[in-house]
Amino acid sequence: VAIYSRDGLYWLRWSYQGKRYGLAVGHGQIKPTRALAAKIETDMAAGHFDVSLEAYKPKVDQKLDQTRDPVLSTGELWQMYMEVKRPDVSGQRIAAVYEPILANLRRYGRDIADLESAQGFINLLRSRQSVLIANQNLTLLKSFGAWCVKQGHWQVNHFADIPPAKGGIRPRKNPFTVDEVHRFLATIKTDADYWHY
Repeated sequence: VAIYSRDGLYWLRWSYQGKRYGLAVGHGQIKPTRALAAKIETDMAAGHFDVSLEAYKPKVDQKLDQTRDPVLSTGELWQMYMEVKRPDVSGQRIAAVYEPILANLRRYGRDIADLESAQGFINLLRSRQSVLIANQNLTLLKSFGAWCVKQGHWQVNHFADIPPAKGGIRPRKNPFTVDEVHRFLATIKTDADYWHY
């Protein structure tokens, strides 16, 4: 089990029976992170590995107020998500897609804590990007939200119910008149070099 750290955030990555796994640990000291990595290794060796990863996630006190501010900011969670994705995503895509979203999260200046703040962030993206790019980023953010829920950072995926923006794809104008299309097709049918097209 490999331990990764960046800006004080820890996460684990490993493979078991041909499948890759990753688990965000969050802020903290290295000692508990190493202990968790050792537990996962022991469970794999003994054949008791929990493929759902529930046994390895930090326990949340159910008595705590679930509306409290998140322990990790959305920017920190996005950085962890980028690191989890890094083995499967090209460096060019990380630089062109993932890092600009991080920059926009910093520009937004708020944590994503509910549908309203998620919609506000999407509105920021839509004000700065084409409809096509903003919709692609929304799809990516929905995956990010699902990851946050799976890792226990969020109770719900705040991006899940945001619909994609309409428009953006403009119909192409036909560059030829009807007469030109007929002449073109007639020529192709009889031309010695191009009739096979």
